[in-house]
Amino acid sequence: MKPAASQVTAAARRDMRDRWVRACICLDDLGRPAWKRTAEAMQAFGGLKLTPLSPRDRDRIETMLLQINDVTAGYPIETWEDYQKIAAADLSRIGQLIRTLF
Repeated sequence: MKPAASQVTAAARRDMRDRWVRACICLDDLGRPAWKRTAEAMQAFGGLKLTPLSPRDRDRIETMLLQINDVTAGYPIETWEDYQKIAAADLSRIGQLIRTLF
């Protein structure tokens, strides 16, 4: 039996929130360099399926990712290690964008 759409949406929201919690935990690990914390926080959202999210949640995550893209647009990022090239103020801005998702 196929789960109801509301159950699928609720499960997708839980997944998004769990990923957000993992991202925040990464950002709060002050024993690691800021670039590494930020890269790992971003990786927490890798593989997130947007389709089952509610339109509101989908818009929230897409907006956050677009804002992060705006911050990183001026940097030649090809790998996660390239986050070392991002200025501290921009890493902080990315962290702030992630933290305010929920």
